[in-house]
Amino acid sequence: MQRILLWAILGVGIIASLLTANERARVENRNRNVELVADYSEVAQLAAGSGKSTCEVLKELKSAGVTSIAVSEPTIGDLMAQGRVTLRYPQFARQNPVLIMDTDLAKELSEQLRRLFGNTKVVGPRIAKEVTFPGYATVTILQPLAAEYIQLLPAGIPSRPIKEAASVGLSVVARLTNYPGATPASIRRILRNVRSLGISKLVFQGDQVLGFKGAVKATAKSLRQLGLAFGRIEFAKQKGELELAREAEDNVIPVHSITQNEMPTLSKPNIVERYKKAVRERGIRLCYIRMYETASGDLVGENCRYVRAIADAIRRDEYVLSQSDTITEMGIPIWQLALTAAGVAAGVLLLATSVVDIPLHLCLELLVASIALSSLLAWSGELGRKVVALVGSLTFPTLGASLASIGSASIPNRNGGIFAATARLLLAAVLVSIAGGLLVAGLLSSRTFMLRIDQFAGIKVAHVVPILIIAAGFAGGIAWQRDTWIAQKKRLVESYRKLLCSPVLMWQAAGIIFLLVIVALMVARSGNEAGIGVSTLELKFRALLDRVLIVRPRTKEFLIGYPALIAGIICALQGRRRTAAVLITIGSIALVSVVNTFCHIHTPLAVSAFRTLNGLLVGAIVGAVLWLALGRILIGWEKPLHETRESSEIQENEPR
Repeated sequence: MQRILLWAILGVGIIASLLTANERARVENRNRNVELVADYSEVAQLAAGSGKSTCEVLKELKSAGVTSIAVSEPTIGDLMAQGRVTLRYPQFARQNPVLIMDTDLAKELSEQLRRLFGNTKVVGPRIAKEVTFPGYATVTILQPLAAEYIQLLPAGIPSRPIKEAASVGLSVVARLTNYPGATPASIRRILRNVRSLGISKLVFQGDQVLGFKGAVKATAKSLRQLGLAFGRIEFAKQKGELELAREAEDNVIPVHSITQNEMPTLSKPNIVERYKKAVRERGIRLCYIRMYETASGDLVGENCRYVRAIADAIRRDEYVLSQSDTITEMGIPIWQLALTAAGVAAGVLLLATSVVDIPLHLCLELLVASIALSSLLAWSGELGRKVVALVGSLTFPTLGASLASIGSASIPNRNGGIFAATARLLLAAVLVSIAGGLLVAGLLSSRTFMLRIDQFAGIKVAHVVPILIIAAGFAGGIAWQRDTWIAQKKRLVESYRKLLCSPVLMWQAAGIIFLLVIVALMVARSGNEAGIGVSTLELKFRALLDRVLIVRPRTKEFLIGYPALIAGIICALQGRRRTAAVLITIGSIALVSVVNTFCHIHTPLAVSAFRTLNGLLVGAIVGAVLWLALGRILIGWEKPLHETRESSEIQENEPR
């Protein structure tokens, strides 16, 4: 009775999470514009190397798929290094600095310095009397500043690239530089000027955002007021970018870029695939493209073909090359989150009742308390929802493995229907894990998580703990049947006492070490920034799977998890419980991975669904092939449970 009620509440929670998933899918489908951005400095290099004008190169890049040009803001130090600006101090180094340059640059730089220091602190431009070359002007800063500090100051976005981009119909992305001494007033003036130039997007250059450290909130306020979008580069870890993203969530656009140092190490196909996957699988909407060819007889043509390959790969996934947009908030009602959290609470009690018989009155009391607590946590905010989501990520893979083992133990040993029974139990375990993934996604689906401003907490814990719980249940002898609390407690104590008193054989130690290594590798490679890199061979294998299956399944699922889980269920159905316990424990890696797939909220739901389906299909095929090839070895490893009992009875009945 109580389990029927729990399954019903879980069903309600799944329905609520599906409503959230539907709304999230709508938001994802509306946000299909992808912006391809080329760096203006690299465009200028192409023009110089090919003998063409920058406007001609821009036109060819636009026809290849480029939608915008990134224009970087130089520092005064950069202009000095180019010989365009000379710094002088009239008599002493502590006096007001004088900058000497041509009159066109002097007009732009004087306006920029007024934005930095205010109108009363800057004099000029004036025709330089002490300079013998005609056409030069001076700009004086009425404040004693060291030469080292002046060189760090941003010189403003140059006007020429903006005019050239406008002449060919390309938008401009401003690359602003942070500087020491930025104030809320100067930040506001800088960003207001950027907006007045017709620029609507920023990607900060260097390792800091404008306003770091101490004025990031002022930057966020100006972004919101002026309607400027801020491109957040994934994996770059610019200082202050997370704080800025939290303060200006409405104005964030995810960006993918390949560093100049990394470009020479990658092939064109790898780069194309990387941008394609960034858009399709991680929600990237602004691709910052570096030119590939730097020496060629057809320098512009080769790079245009390279850009076109990226553009075509993105278009094939039905994205539109245009100006990128920010993501709209979903606005999930609180009752929907509460019902989803109630589904997690029901899952916890389903796991408990799969091992222990809980009286109806006690089960109802626990159910009411757990639903109240989980709903309260879901209502409390993002932290509370992350706690409930973590509980769900630990519960449902464990519940899936429990259903597979208890279900197999209750089915008679019939070789004729063993594969059909295996398929049913495997599907039940996977569906329960998918249900857990949907509940987690239902709790965390919001713009904050879709933009990776906040992320699912405890990802590594969610990889390890369910496997440990499953292993502990098998070792304690309580995973094969449901019984009273007293009986299960007695069974657990006796099993562990016997286990601790038993000698460890070499093959057992090797098996434990092997399992620990697998889990350690899985944990090290989990998350967005894995602690262990991927080999070249595996990268090629992944690329092959992407081409064949469109969405690549997780390797640990179809090569380790599902084959082990299938073999474990078959062994359990045949009564080979010791072998089954080891294999189902290893196979739970697949169930953990299924839930983890839906925990990546920045990945579109359709991609997560395809990845899960492909993992199951490929894993089932690999598992079936491996069982047919190696199943006899496992069969000979351990006698079925009923044969063990018969031999024990014969030995007891023999005369002594």
